[in-house]
Amino acid sequence: MVRTFYLDRVIERLRPWYLRRFYFKWVTGSKPNSFSSCWNFPEFLPPLREKTRDLAIIFLPMNDWHGRVQRTQHLARDLARRGFPVIYVNPHLGREFPDIFRRGEEEKLMQIEGNLVELHIHLPREPVFHHRLLTRDESARISGAVTNALRRTGALRAVQIVSLPIWLDAAQAIRESDGAPLIYDCHDHLSGFSNMAREIVDREAALFRASDLVLATAQALMKQAAAETTAPRVLLRNAAAHEFFEVQVEAPSQVSIGYAGAIDSWFDAEAVRHAAVTRPDWRFELIGRVENEAVLALSALPNVYLAGEVPFAELPRRLARLTAAIIPFRLNPLIEATDPIKAYEYLACGLPVVASKMPELERFGDLISFYSTPADFVAQLDRAILPGSGAMLERRRVFIAGETWEARGAQLAELAGKLSISQS
Repeated sequence: MVRTFYLDRVIERLRPWYLRRFYFKWVTGSKPNSFSSCWNFPEFLPPLREKTRDLAIIFLPMNDWHGRVQRTQHLARDLARRGFPVIYVNPHLGREFPDIFRRGEEEKLMQIEGNLVELHIHLPREPVFHHRLLTRDESARISGAVTNALRRTGALRAVQIVSLPIWLDAAQAIRESDGAPLIYDCHDHLSGFSNMAREIVDREAALFRASDLVLATAQALMKQAAAETTAPRVLLRNAAAHEFFEVQVEAPSQVSIGYAGAIDSWFDAEAVRHAAVTRPDWRFELIGRVENEAVLALSALPNVYLAGEVPFAELPRRLARLTAAIIPFRLNPLIEATDPIKAYEYLACGLPVVASKMPELERFGDLISFYSTPADFVAQLDRAILPGSGAMLERRRVFIAGETWEARGAQLAELAGKLSISQS
């Protein structure tokens, strides 16, 4: 164990040099696109001309702004459009910088749009955010950088929204120095991720206890929060972006079954394989980065297409070309605590949906068809692709009409405002 600890530290110290001098240069496609695209924005020069509020929102997230668009980006963008100055911290903590750490270049503030700025903090060791907890010195650097960014926005008050326990020490320091209450946005069952360090998972209990407010996306996460903290807890589910409501559904010439989102060990490759083999005249399109060998093997089938990542702006149009959409997940603690954004997006497009019987999807009733076995998966798809009435399409869209990121943003804005006032 001790040897592993020290070996990990040696590897971490060498990584910045190895990545830039060798790996990114010589291995095609090894450098994430987000490490380049994140710099395609102007450096922030105060003041924020569009802000109408003096309460800033600080996001200490789990995901990169420039990767797959997820819950945190949707909420951050909506709050910025409401006039809140928004500071979104890039979680790569230096690996995205073109050069190895140099003193005097610890942080950069880039203006993504309007009131939304992204804070890049270059830590000397460039830690991978799901590999380990941050050291005391690293947390101090982060809290100092956030405080500096906060001053530059001109905001008088702030609220922090934290998505991962690695940020806890920095968030507590920011709360102490700037009076910024801490909201834990609990949107995943952390121990369900195989690549999440155990020490980060174990630290979550302390994050629950330290929070002034806990948000949760699922009932299972609400129960987890209730067991850990007496702080106020609010169920703030996921939603669909307006782009999915506005898209015009097309009538495909071929039956086309689609999926969009993360594709990992929880993806039911067996059910999809059975459907693809049983219905060879159907087309199956899986959109998203594939992290699982069993799913990669599906590409050998002539009617399965692995599309890879698709820009968010293109996704509604891709979904509109489908006959039906699927959420084929193997049930485990991670999935049972998941409120899948894709369900909202599919229904906003008016698509029939076939899914595993996930607890958070049961509230959609007959708008979603549930399956239990690969054979049942095919049977439910057979029913889903039958010519539907305009009334059913309208039912899906009416049901989901209030499940928008604008509605969630309005709720979060109210919660943040009240929390800031109560803690001042």
